[in-house]
Order: sequence, then structure tokens, then C-alpha cells
Amino acid sequence: MDYLSIGSINVPYSWLAFLVAIFISEWMTKKNKDVQLDAYLFLYIIIWKLSYVIFYFDAFITAPLSILYFDGGMNGHYLAIFVTVLQLIRKRQSLQLDDLWQGFLIFIASYHIIFGLLQQNWLIVILSIIALVVLFKNSRIATFLVSLLIFIQYPLQTVWPAIFIVFLISLVALSRTKQLQQTFAIAVIALLMGMALYSPQQKTGAITTMEAIELTSTVGDSRTLHNPQKQLTIVNFFATWCPPCKAEMPHLQAFQDNLLENVELVGVNLAARDDGVQALQNFLAQYNVTYPILVDDEDRAGKGFGVLTIPTTVLLNAEGKELHRIVGPLSEATLNQLVKRYTQ
Repeated sequence: MDYLSIGSINVPYSWLAFLVAIFISEWMTKKNKDVQLDAYLFLYIIIWKLSYVIFYFDAFITAPLSILYFDGGMNGHYLAIFVTVLQLIRKRQSLQLDDLWQGFLIFIASYHIIFGLLQQNWLIVILSIIALVVLFKNSRIATFLVSLLIFIQYPLQTVWPAIFIVFLISLVALSRTKQLQQTFAIAVIALLMGMALYSPQQKTGAITTMEAIELTSTVGDSRTLHNPQKQLTIVNFFATWCPPCKAEMPHLQAFQDNLLENVELVGVNLAARDDGVQALQNFLAQYNVTYPILVDDEDRAGKGFGVLTIPTTVLLNAEGKELHRIVGPLSEATLNQLVKRYTQ
């Protein structure tokens, strides 16, 4: 997931696109007061965010401000879909499903325009603009074509298209029952809300091996960032003053507590950009850090790896080649997904 850095805060592109898309869809559907799409979108996003407290309670207690950077992950999406569907079903008698569906298509097309602009993905931007223009025709055929256009933008390797195919099969099976059709449409609308916020990490190819950089750890030994005896080394660059770094520390330590034998987690304190030795000692004690911490007091590793935004995490193979890079805070669940991807 990509982030926009605002000072020491990293704001996910998906969040910016989501909020802007809500305002666009609200403006375009303001003539129809029965749609109220924004109310259901906000309900979804609130449930999804607050689910972090349920599914990552220990991390939340350790660092309460981590809720600003994390969410309940896929389990949070499932919970938000469930709650939103219940709310939509409760209001089904007053819903104008055709208008609600078109309103959501306007939202999702707007989302992809903003997200595509931030990522400079011009093909997605052009397709989404076409979809938005077509929606002004306000016809069933146009709505159907835009639906297809939007769905093909999602990666086939995700679980969402498979779930959607199941929904389509269900629609055919229930086509003779109007009430069940209505329930199906409600479920699909809630499901697509989750698709909008779901941003899977994309696999990247290995790049040229970095020059071997040796740093001294907090216990006095010297070593390179990657471990030649491990299949995968996860290197986390951080500073003690950085709010998202504080937010992800409980997740990193929880990941360390259940680490696989062929994987190593290493922290690199960007000491040249930090507040000194005492601040680092207090920081490590506060979060009970047990994995190796290297001190980059001359900013050799930070500059060598081109670290501009903190935190940044890179995945290295046994030869020291960079396999993947994540800018911004990481959850334990995301780390587990990345390890599974690169150790299979």
C-alpha cells in the first residue's frame, strides 16, 4: 500500500481516495435524497477501523494511537460487511436499490480516478473517467457496462472476484424471488465497499544487490543488514520520535514472538536522524523489543537504501537482494502474508 507523507504522518492513498470519492459521489447524487450512500460508506469505514481494537487488542493497549494507522484487516472487512448488510436489510423497505447501486458505481469510479492519479496509473484513470461519463446517461445498459468495467480492474488472484462469482450464481438461482434479489443486491453493495478499501501488496522482482553495509547493534556486535543463513531478512528502518514507528512496534514484536526459523527480523535505528542513545534505550524498553537492533549513526544504511519516509521496511533474500519494500507502518498480519509469499 502506498502512502502520502505529511510531516511524520503517513496517510494511505486508499484513505485519501476513499474520502474524496465520498464527496464526489455525494455531490453527484445530491438531487436524490433517498440514496444516502455516504451514510452506509461511513458506517462501513467506522466498523472496519474500530475492529482493530477487537482483533488486535494487545497491540492497541500497548500503543493506543496505533488505531490511527491500522485497522482490523480482512477480519475487519468481514465484520464491516456483516454490519452494513444488516443495516441495509433493516432499511430495505425505503431503499431505492437502482439509485443506490448507481450511486455506488459513481463512488467506486471516483475512487479509482483519485487512487490512479496518486499512483500515476493512467490506464485506470482513463477507464474510470469513461465509466463516470457513461454513468451520466442513467440507463440500465450503461450501469451494467460500468459494472463490468469496474470489476475487471481487480486482480484475479484476490479472493474478491471468486466471492463475487458466487454472488452472481446466487442471483441467477434466486432470480424469481424479488425479495431475495433485493437482499442479494444489498449484500453486493456492502461487499464492494470492502473491495474499494482492499489494497493487496503487489509482488515486485528482486533488484540489484545493495553494497554490504555493516552496522553495530545495541549489544555491541557488528553485522550486515541481511543474514546469509536465513531465507528472508526483514529490515525495519525507524526512529524513536516517529508516531507510526511507535504504532507498529507492538506488531513487530508480536511477529518476532512467532518467527519462523528461516526468517529474521532486524530493526535499524536511523540514529543520525534521531534523538540520541538514551531515547533509543527508553524506546526499546517501553516496547520490550527482543529482536536485533542496529544503530545507523552515520546514516549509511538510510541513504544506501534510499529511506526517505519513516518507517520503511525492506525484505532481503539470503544474497542481500531487495525483494519488497513497504513505506509506512506494518501490521503483524501483513508481515505474515509477506513471509508466506516470499518463503514458499
